[in-house]
Amino acid sequence: MAVPPALLVLEDGTTYHGAGFGAGTETFGEMVFNTGMTGYQETLTDPSYARQIVAMTAPHIGNTGINDEDSESRRIWVSGYVVREPARVASNWRSRRSLDAELRAQGIPGIAITGTRALTRHLRERGAMRAGLSTTERDPQALLSRVLDSPPMAGADLAREVTTGEPYQVGPPPGVPARFAVVAVDLGIKTATPLAMARRGCQVLVLPATSTAAEILASGPDGVFFSNGPGWPPAGSRSPATTTASRSPCPAAATARSRPSSGGRRSATST
Repeated sequence: MAVPPALLVLEDGTTYHGAGFGAGTETFGEMVFNTGMTGYQETLTDPSYARQIVAMTAPHIGNTGINDEDSESRRIWVSGYVVREPARVASNWRSRRSLDAELRAQGIPGIAITGTRALTRHLRERGAMRAGLSTTERDPQALLSRVLDSPPMAGADLAREVTTGEPYQVGPPPGVPARFAVVAVDLGIKTATPLAMARRGCQVLVLPATSTAAEILASGPDGVFFSNGPGWPPAGSRSPATTTASRSPCPAAATARSRPSSGGRRSATST
């Protein structure tokens, strides 16, 4: 099958030509990078990356394919994927399908370019910016025009888009007694987070981001946890759940919003 050409254009006009993979379509989002050497499946499915086009600095992505165990949520959340060289063959005993097949199945376009590290340096120097990734457009100026018309990340409150639709429980594994009851408010929580708490003896009740303070405190938890998540909403647009920390009689903890000032991300292992 012929490899289609693809185009990546940043809002400052910087343009990268490359080879397309994944879904044959066009997408827009905030351009960021990830420096993780492993964990690309976790990065793709991390809700913190919603509405972002992610560039990987590791040179080979997709070597171990996609499995059914390592996803951090129910779907891929990145808007687009930028790599130096996507693996032609997936080889791992847990692999169920290739990276290319998974991106195609979920409608996510990708581009392979030789300058992923140059792109990373550009973002470090200039900061995160809007971008467009297309396997259907050949004219950089036409794509740039649509990039400039796309919504900015500033002010976006994406927690309502990525949060769970219904409450669910995560309990300790066999042999680990439940010592604490914790309510985790899902503002973009990763699958690994409540599992890690459960392994330490927490019975975790995960609630949607739209939950009220009364709903969060109704079960009388020993503690309340607020996950990180996507977007960068203004202070006045907090969900009802995030006001609970100042009202709750029990300890509350929160992970930082995933919005680095450098314009990129650290690694897929960051909380």
